[in-house]
Formats: sequence, C-alpha cells, structure tokens
Amino acid sequence: MTLTTKKDEILEDYYKNRRVVPPCKTSTKTRWYRVSPYDWEESIYWGFKHIALPGIGILIIGILLIIRLYGDLVRESVVYILVILAVVFIASYVREYLRANIYRIPAKDYGISVKEIDVTYDYPNEDREKLFKIPLNTITGPKFKIGFVGDIMKLKRYNLDFDPEIVDFFKGVDIIVGNFEGVITKKRGTIPKQKFNNPPILDDLKKLLTDPTTWLLCISNNHSIDFSNYEFQRSLSIIQNDPQFDVFGCNDVPNVLIKEVPINISTASEWSNQKCWDCISMYNNDKINSFHCPGKFNILFPHWGYENEKYVRTRLQSDAIAILTGIPQKHSKFKSFVIKIFNLEIYPKGGNSWDFIFGHHPHVRQPIMEVKDYVRDDDGKIIKNDAEKRIELNKLVVFSGGNFTSGASIIRKKKHIYGIIMKGEIGPLKNYPQKYAMSNVEWRRTVNTKDADTKIVSIDWDKYRTYNLWALILGIALSIMTILAFIFNLVIP
Repeated sequence: MTLTTKKDEILEDYYKNRRVVPPCKTSTKTRWYRVSPYDWEESIYWGFKHIALPGIGILIIGILLIIRLYGDLVRESVVYILVILAVVFIASYVREYLRANIYRIPAKDYGISVKEIDVTYDYPNEDREKLFKIPLNTITGPKFKIGFVGDIMKLKRYNLDFDPEIVDFFKGVDIIVGNFEGVITKKRGTIPKQKFNNPPILDDLKKLLTDPTTWLLCISNNHSIDFSNYEFQRSLSIIQNDPQFDVFGCNDVPNVLIKEVPINISTASEWSNQKCWDCISMYNNDKINSFHCPGKFNILFPHWGYENEKYVRTRLQSDAIAILTGIPQKHSKFKSFVIKIFNLEIYPKGGNSWDFIFGHHPHVRQPIMEVKDYVRDDDGKIIKNDAEKRIELNKLVVFSGGNFTSGASIIRKKKHIYGIIMKGEIGPLKNYPQKYAMSNVEWRRTVNTKDADTKIVSIDWDKYRTYNLWALILGIALSIMTILAFIFNLVIP
C-alpha cells in the first residue's frame, strides 16, 4: 500500500524533502489563557458543562461540609448553596436527558432517507454479533480494508495495552485511521494541554498492528498547536519517521490518496485552542470540498462537534447529510442570540458528495447515522442505469468515535473512557462497478479499563447512557441534605 499526496507524490518522499510550508512559521509562542476551542458564547456554555462534572461537584460538597463543621454562622449560607448545587446537578441530568431526545436523529424524509444506529442500546447476547454488523452495500469484491478509531488522548502516567479482542478486530485491515490528539514533546504544559511521551506512545500503538497493517494518524485537531508551531512540526517528523506510521492534517497534506485503489482520505479541524490555523487543515464547507477528489471513494475524518455531548446537534446532522449527498440542507443554526430572536435560517453548503464520515473531538460516543443516497456524477447529478432507475448507494456517518485511549481516572472517568471502533471493506459497487462503495461494516464499543499503571482498551458490552446518572444521584443527595438541614434548624434552634 502506497500513500500519496494530491499531486501524486509518494507521501514518505514528500515528507523527507519537505520544508516548513508557509504560513506555518517556526514560532515557539503560545498563549497560556487559550483553553476553550470555541468562541466566547460557546465557551461560556462549554465552561458550565465542565463545572457540572461529578468530580468537581464532590469536591465542592466536601469543602462545604468542612465549613459546616465550624459553627452556625455559615449554616444558612450552606443551606442556600446546597439548594443551588442540587438544582444545578438535577438540571444537568434533565438537560442531557432532554437534549438526547430532542436531537435524536429522526427517521424522516430529508430528500433522502436516514436511519440512526443506536450506540446506547444494551444488546442481548444472542444478537450482538449480528447487530454490530452493517452490510451497507453489495460490492463485487473488497479491494481495500480500512479501520477507524476516535481520539487518541494523553495517558498521563499510564502505559497502554489492548485486549486480544481489539487486536483481532483489526486483523487484516490495510490501515487504521485515528486522531492523534496532541503532540509528542518533552515540554511541560498546563493541565488542558495534550502531550505524549516518545517513544512509549508510538511503541504502545504498535501493539495493535499485525502485518501488514499500519497507522494513519490525523494531526489536525484543537490541541495540535498547544505547544507552538515548532513543537507541532517536530512531533510530525517524529511520527512520520517511524515506518509503521503516516500522518496527515498539516496545511500542505490535508488529505492522502491510496495509490493502488481510488480512495481519498481527508481531514480538517473545526476548532483550535490557540485559534491558530497556520499549520493545520481547517474545517469549513469550501475547504472540505477542496479536499474532495472526483472519481475517488472520498472519506472525511473531521475534528468537529462539541465536547461531552452524547447527542448530535441539528446543525451537525444537516452538515453531515449535505456533505454525504451534496444537497444543501435547511436548518436553524441557533448559534447567537440574534439568530434565536429572528429565527434566521442557515443552509449548509452541499457541493461534492462524500462517501463516508468518521468524526472526532466530543470525547464521548455519538450516534451512527445511515444515509441512503444515489450514485452521482462529478457534477452531483444522479446517474441512472439502463432501465432508467436510480442506483442506490448507502453511506455512513459516525458523528463521534469517542475516546480510543484516555488517561482519565477520576473526574472525567464516567465519560472519557468510552469509544467506537469500526472497520469496513471498499470495492466496486455491484450494480455500478465504476463507483466504489463501502460494505461489510463492523463496529464495536470500547472502554479503557485500568490495571495498576496500565490502561487497557477492551470491548465494552455494558449499557451506555446518554445522560449523567451521577448528576441525578448527587442532585437527589443534596436535596436530602438540604431537607435534613432545614429540619435540623427547626428542631434544634
């Protein structure tokens, strides 16, 4: 298997001869206060979501209980604070529960048909193998086998290992595509910044490979420039110099092509913590379409969406449909107060029709959506067979692959240790061999378990909730504490 750039240069040779491509200057500067990847409005919302995490809530409760032991002067204040916290936690649960249902992908007519594949369902033992397989299309024979994982996150003090079931799952695939969230560096950084140790992270990831499988790592994400442009370029070189790894997502290599088969794999990031787009490929409809290669099987591997949301906002659903079909989709973006008041309508651009989407960034699992489209020419027009019938073509979007690896052990453990892995075969469509399609798709839910100083990625068969159960439990507990405090005040003045 040979990877090439869009200009048909062999990727390995291109990187060997590569010089830093403008405007990605070799700057070593970063801004310490850049924490949120979003604009100010979304950042406030993002902050509240993080504050409501159970671990932080437990810390606040502990501090309040210590204060409570020091006398009656703060008794009333404590009661008021407990009431507020109870409301916050219960509201957090209700919010997630409602939004999961409000944003549930409807099986209705969008001009094409869509179907949600439920990643939360607790599958019976006898149905598991069947329900984790998606035939999708009928092809004449697989020409290429590809695998996908979500966010590869920093592991902190942990080593990494894989359950044999995970290794077996990817046996036989030609390449595994994953999002490398951060950089390899020895620099010290603040808690939100993402970094890996070298060589342990690369050595650990190799444990998943069986000959002749290799890794293709995406380096276009919101943490790419956490440690400056210089460290980004240095990390890129470290990874690419390992023969079992290739990278894409820098501004001059936003996509790679498979030389032996007509497949194009593209990536772009919607977010950057440093608000810096000098070095990485940027997500927007025009830019994404420029990564599209006519006549190829086009895979989009975008860094998009919003952190810690197990549902998919309407805007992203519409974007996905527009990207997969090339048909603009109508929706309200609800991004700003002005748009909310006037209910202005936003239309995601269509343009080129892509064949498959596997998204990352939210760090939690999100639904998988099947979209029924039709074979189209390079201008987006539907092609008909000799009987003047449209040729159906089924496509998939995984909105978020969650976290493939995670060093989370306390505060974010309840959300950030779960992911989705997927593999599929790509080959000529039986009813129209000129067009390549995906078939025999398999997927699994994964979880990071902890064994001493090692994180082990395993298959997850447990139920996956779209709401924060611990927020509800804490809210109820705080409510009971408030009631008891109120009764205590009445009985003992």
